[in-house]
Amino acid sequence: MGETDRVFTLLTRDRGKIRAVAKGARKPTSKLAPALDYFNRCRMILSRGRDLDVITSVEVLDRRETLGERVNAFSHACHLAEVTGRFVPERQDVPEVYQLLSAALQELDRPGEPWILARWYELALLAVTGYRLDLYRCAGCGNELVAEPNMLGIQSGGVLCPNCWPLDPNGRVMSINVQKILRSIDRNGMGELSRVSIDPALAGEIEATLALYMRSIAERDFSSLKILREIRETAPYFDV
Repeated sequence: MGETDRVFTLLTRDRGKIRAVAKGARKPTSKLAPALDYFNRCRMILSRGRDLDVITSVEVLDRRETLGERVNAFSHACHLAEVTGRFVPERQDVPEVYQLLSAALQELDRPGEPWILARWYELALLAVTGYRLDLYRCAGCGNELVAEPNMLGIQSGGVLCPNCWPLDPNGRVMSINVQKILRSIDRNGMGELSRVSIDPALAGEIEATLALYMRSIAERDFSSLKILREIRETAPYFDV
C-alpha cells in the first residue's frame, strides 16, 4: 500500500476476521488515525476494494484507556489478539469469539494480574473454535482421568492416561497441580482463581502446556509474550 496507509486486521461481530486499509492513516492530519488505536471497539464504514476493503469512517464505541500504559496488560492483549488471529479464518462468522475477545479486553483494561485471564481465554477460545481440550477423559482409551501425572498428547489432541502414553511419544507430562488448575479454570472461569496465588514455577508450567497444545494446532509459535518474558528474565524488579 502507500507509505501513509495502514492495513488493519479487524474482528467483526457478523463478518468474522477481515483485513482493511485506512488510507492516509499515517499522516499527522489524518482524521481516522486517532480512533484506530489497538484493541478499540469501533463502528466502521468500509467500502469494497479490489484487494482490501477501505475504512472510510470510524466511531469509537469502547476505548481501551489504560492498556498502552501497562506493559504486562498490553503484552497479554497482544497475545489474545495473536491467538485469535491464528484460530479464526478470514470472513467466517464467529460471534462467540467476538463476544469472548470483547469481554477479555474489557477485563484487561482494569487493574489486576492478566495471567489467569489469558489462560481462561485460551481454554475458552479452544472450545468455541472446535479444539476443546478434554481434561476429564483419556483421549486414547476413553476412561476417566484420575489424580495422577497424565500426558498432554500432541498427535492425539487430548490428555492421555499413563497406559496410553506410548500412543504419543512427543507428548508432555502434566503434573497433578497443572491439571487441577486447568480444570478449575475450565469449570469456574477466572473469577474464583483470581483470588488464588499460583507459584511462578507452576504458572510457567501451565502456560507452557497450553502453548504447546495451541502451537500443535496452529502449527506455529506465538510471539506476543516474548518481550514480556525477556523483561522479566533480565530485569526481574522492573514494574510491568
